[in-house]
Amino acid sequence: MWKEIVDNIIDPVAVVKGDSIVYQNRAHIELFDAHPREYLGDAFYRSVSELLEKGEYFLGVLMVPWKEKINYLLAFFFPIERGEFYVFHYSDVEDVVLAQQEVLKEHLKYEFMLSNIYGTVGLLDEEGKYLYVSPSVKRFKGYKPEELIGKDFLDFVHPMDKPMVEKAINSVKSGQNCNLVLECRQRTGANIYRYYQMTFNCPSEVFLKGFKGVVFSEQDITERKKLEYQYYRALYFDECTGLPNRRLFEEKLKTAIGVAKRKASFVAVSVLDIKGMRQILDLYGTEVGDKLLNSFAQKLLSLVRVSDVVGRLWSDEFAVAFVDIKDPYTLDRIVRRVIDGVKGQYSIGDVTLYVDAWAGIAVFPMDSTNAEELLRQAHLAMTYAKQSKEPIYFYSKEVEDFLKDKQKIYHELFEAIRSKQFVLYYQPIVSAIKKRVVAAEALVRWHHPEKGLITPDIFIPVAEETGLIEDLGALILDVAVAQVHEWQKQSLDLRLSVNVSQREFEREKFVDFVLNKVRGIPAGRVELEITETTAFKDKDRVKSVLDSLKQEGLSFALDDFGTGYSSLEALVVLPVDRLKIDKSFVIGMLEDEKNKKVVRTVIQMAHALNLEVVAEGVETKEHVERLTSVGCHELQGFYFSPALPAEDFVHFYKNFSL
Repeated sequence: MWKEIVDNIIDPVAVVKGDSIVYQNRAHIELFDAHPREYLGDAFYRSVSELLEKGEYFLGVLMVPWKEKINYLLAFFFPIERGEFYVFHYSDVEDVVLAQQEVLKEHLKYEFMLSNIYGTVGLLDEEGKYLYVSPSVKRFKGYKPEELIGKDFLDFVHPMDKPMVEKAINSVKSGQNCNLVLECRQRTGANIYRYYQMTFNCPSEVFLKGFKGVVFSEQDITERKKLEYQYYRALYFDECTGLPNRRLFEEKLKTAIGVAKRKASFVAVSVLDIKGMRQILDLYGTEVGDKLLNSFAQKLLSLVRVSDVVGRLWSDEFAVAFVDIKDPYTLDRIVRRVIDGVKGQYSIGDVTLYVDAWAGIAVFPMDSTNAEELLRQAHLAMTYAKQSKEPIYFYSKEVEDFLKDKQKIYHELFEAIRSKQFVLYYQPIVSAIKKRVVAAEALVRWHHPEKGLITPDIFIPVAEETGLIEDLGALILDVAVAQVHEWQKQSLDLRLSVNVSQREFEREKFVDFVLNKVRGIPAGRVELEITETTAFKDKDRVKSVLDSLKQEGLSFALDDFGTGYSSLEALVVLPVDRLKIDKSFVIGMLEDEKNKKVVRTVIQMAHALNLEVVAEGVETKEHVERLTSVGCHELQGFYFSPALPAEDFVHFYKNFSL
């Protein structure tokens, strides 16, 4: 009877007795066609047999590999005929098992992802309390998930951010998604920055149908915020002083101007420049220089109001925006007080430095209503203050025009040196004893292609200030030496005097530079004129340079004597040949007794030191007579002749008589 039952079952069924298959249906034959011991394995089969011998049954899902295939089967084993036979019944459950495995796999995958995800995900109820938070929260905040469940989300947010969070949650509840950055508290008490994305309800209603609350994800952005802060500091603040840099200063100035427009008040911009900063850096290095700049910045901050803006523009230049000024006529006093305040001694380690500054000022709205333009104007005024030696200067259109003209001269001067647009004129120097022309002073003229001859008082200051004087000086010396050679060919007994500026004199290898230029010139034919300022600035170096050149046959004159800081000791030591009395004393000696005494004293001193004297500014016959009477050796001035072109000078030389 049971054979008929087995045949009618579509699932695989086998009836066994001991080691023999008593009966198996077609399905079992197709699947196994073997004794259960073979496909279940001896160990498992013995265990099952022991169970069945007791009259019990086995029900379970088995994974049975057979003939290169894995079978997932629901197995039901039970005894019949009082235990004489065992029935092995199988149902194919592969689809169910595989589906369960997929679900389990997905569950494990998401559990792994949530545990190892860089950020954290979680759920908040409608009151803002934690319902769920992923395991990764411990890595970032130091709390286990179970420690946060039921706690208020706001308890872990910086107090300053709480209003923003409450507003965000309300927005999310109304159906809006929300992104925000919050400063949160770790278990250790440290603060970190987190980026949150919030939405209401869960994206999949299948799993959380009916849930009402906030779904959020968060990421730690503390390092990014640190980098952003560092970037912000680098972008908007000066590293050395901590002050706003030019970019931030301009932004704050724009804001101040906007406020001033509404309040009908004034804003003044002052640009300050530290005097002699380059020399300080050269002498003491950048470490001392940076500390000085920082000390200067702190002093500057202490001298202005909290509402004022202080910034460092670059190098040794600072800026102050004096905001909400009611009366612009008080600015002169205000800025002078600041300049007086920053001026003084600064102790930097073992070094004590004396610091002073210039300042330029531009005022909103009189000068400009544009922040960048005001800053430019204040800088122009500061530049003019430096050149005029005034401590402060207010911007004006005249100041700008002057500086633009000067800049134009610089560019034209650069091209003029390159294309050799300069010529030398020669002013005769007459010997009061020999009654003839014995020398000439070389005076440069700029032969401008459009403006004609330009006198040195226009371009020499620009050349000295910009450093072009070195190139110009080299060009002048070349022309002068060529002229001396020409006079030699004409057998003219003349000394040529050439002016050397302080900047030229301080150039590296000045001795070699000059000797290369004058090679082949007989001794005594070329004389270099230096000012008192140059001669007495560094007496030891000056003496060394003059001694070296004197050995090669050059002579030296001390120009504009009496106008600088003369030192009798230095005059005794330095190997100069002549003193040139400044023309201001000579011109004034006819009417001013003091000037006459100065001239006489200088001549007597020169005689005592075996120096010759040249008087500049000789304009009348009376000048000649008085200077000759007190022993002046040589005379130079318009009474004899102005500076002449080379050809005219030779003609004058040959035809002159005193």
